[in-house]
Amino acid sequence: MLTCSALKRSYRDIIIGGRHDVILVYLKGSHDLIHRRMAARHEHFMPIALLESRFAILEEPAPDEDPIIIDIGGKPAEIARRLEARQHGTDGPTPLGCVPP
Repeated sequence: MLTCSALKRSYRDIIIGGRHDVILVYLKGSHDLIHRRMAARHEHFMPIALLESRFAILEEPAPDEDPIIIDIGGKPAEIARRLEARQHGTDGPTPLGCVPP
């Protein structure tokens, strides 16, 4: 499993390429929710000051990218369980999570 903040379609195109064994998982959350979560973190590598610019360049996945879209409004453990259940529910590819900041 690989996680990254491939915020632009062009980045995702390079990472995923033509591979059919890769699934794009878009963890979608509001600016306010992500801001609150970042503010609660200590010693995180990304400063909150960069959040505005990350949302400004975000290109949400298009339908032709066939993303799995997961709302991050729940608790992280719930989100992880949903992703794990989805992964174990098929014998298919390993998810590639591209996460907003």
